[in-house]
Amino acid sequence: MRVLLTGICKFTRTAPIAGRRVWNKSTRSAQEIKSWQMADSAAYPMAVAWGSSSPAHASIAAHLAAIGQATISASQVGRILDAIEASGKAASTYVFFTADQGLAVGHHGLMGKQNLYEHFKSPLVLAGPGIPHGQSATLVYLFDLFPTICDLAEATTPAVIEGRSLLPSVQDRKTSVRDTMFCAYRDGQRMVRDERWKIIEYNAAGVRNTQLFDLVHDPDELHNLAADLQAHDQLARLRKLLATARQEYGDPIAPTVFGH
Repeated sequence: MRVLLTGICKFTRTAPIAGRRVWNKSTRSAQEIKSWQMADSAAYPMAVAWGSSSPAHASIAAHLAAIGQATISASQVGRILDAIEASGKAASTYVFFTADQGLAVGHHGLMGKQNLYEHFKSPLVLAGPGIPHGQSATLVYLFDLFPTICDLAEATTPAVIEGRSLLPSVQDRKTSVRDTMFCAYRDGQRMVRDERWKIIEYNAAGVRNTQLFDLVHDPDELHNLAADLQAHDQLARLRKLLATARQEYGDPIAPTVFGH
C-alpha cells in the first residue's frame, strides 16, 4: 500500500494567468517582476482598478489574483495522479487531498482566514482502492488522517493519537466520526458545533460576544440567533458543550474570557 498526501499550501507568489509558472519573488529580477505584474493586470483588469484606489481595494485585488493559485495547484495534482497511473501503482495507492484554511474574500466583511465561520474550512478528498464515490458530512479534523492511514495500512494506531479513523464514514457515509467539533483561533475566538447548531464566542476589546447559527436553515451564517428567545435552549446547550470542550482540550485561556 502507498499513501500520497497532497494539497494546496501557502505560496510566496503565484502568477495567476500562467498555468505552469510558479515563482518566488525573492529570486526574480525587478524587470521580470514588473513584466509579470503587467501580465496580472491584463488578466485581472477589475482587480487592478480596485488596487489603484485604496489600500482596502489593493488587498481585494491581491486576493483575487491568488485565485490562480488554486488553478495551478490543481494542474500539478493532476500531473501527480497521471504519474501514479502511468507507474501502474494506482491500484495500491491512496490519495489524500487537503489544503490550508480558505480565505474569507469578503464573507462577513472579512478578507483573511482569522475567523471560525464555515467558509474557512479546509477541503478533504480521499481516493483509492475500496473507497466509494460520494460525500460525507461527518465532522472531521485533519489530525484524523493519521489513524485513517493506520487503518488502511492495517497498522496499530499509537495510543497517544487524538484523532479518529475516518474509515467508518468512508465505508458508510451515514456514520459520523464524532457528534461535535471544537475549534479555536488564538486567544480571542472559540467555537463548538454539531450537525445543525453552532456557537461562536469571541472577545473583542474586552467585550464578550456570542453568535448562534442554525446551519441547516442558515448555512451562510447570516442570522445570529443568540438573542432569539426561541433558540434559548440551544444557546444554553451549546454553551455547555463549549465549556466541556475547552476543558477537554486544555484551553489555556481563562474561563471568564468566554462564556457566561
